[in-house]
Amino acid sequence: MTIWTVLPDVDQHSLSSQSRVRWLDSIHTANTIQAWHRLPQTQVLLFGSTGACALAATLAPSPDRHRCYALPCINPTHLAPTMDCLFKNASALARTEFVMYSNPATIYFGDLIEAIRSVDRMYQEVLLVGSAVNLPHPQLINFKDHTWSADLHYKATAFGASAHQSGHKIMHYFVYRRALTPSMPVLLHGHPFWENWILTSYIGNSKAASIDASAVVLAVTFEDGQVIF
Repeated sequence: MTIWTVLPDVDQHSLSSQSRVRWLDSIHTANTIQAWHRLPQTQVLLFGSTGACALAATLAPSPDRHRCYALPCINPTHLAPTMDCLFKNASALARTEFVMYSNPATIYFGDLIEAIRSVDRMYQEVLLVGSAVNLPHPQLINFKDHTWSADLHYKATAFGASAHQSGHKIMHYFVYRRALTPSMPVLLHGHPFWENWILTSYIGNSKAASIDASAVVLAVTFEDGQVIF
């Protein structure tokens, strides 16, 4: 599997930034990249600024499984990349059968890999989506501690909250076959509608399957708040 995302605007100085937003973004980025590299048989594909890519390079424990590229297809009016272009670029750069777009601050466990293997056996054209639980965690994870995964899993199930916005469920990841990359009109990253466009295109396709794996795949996304011990 290839996981791809758009990095927040952070750099190597952000971990000591006086700005709480940049500091938290850098902590969440550091935790996420290192956790993704620990998923089996997973390539990590990132898009971001020069500073963000430089920070990511210092965090990657497996450089051969990690690539970071400058943001393509910037809309000149809104100064944001377009999702149609990002999906095309990610699929062109991916080396695996399955590709996953993920929220940049979301961590996964082995049950994600198992879910992908299951849908691979059952469906040809499939979209696997899911919602993460929010967990306040404004600290770096000690990945040298072999219990980090079990510890985070426990905290998420014990203290995590469902991710909803205005009463609607938020989808944090989209898994699809690289050969069947979703198409969409020109829609901006960081703005609404592109997620609904992809979901609607699969739901309305009688030959495709759209599966919400939230109940069987634990995904953890981070939000501001006190540390949970």
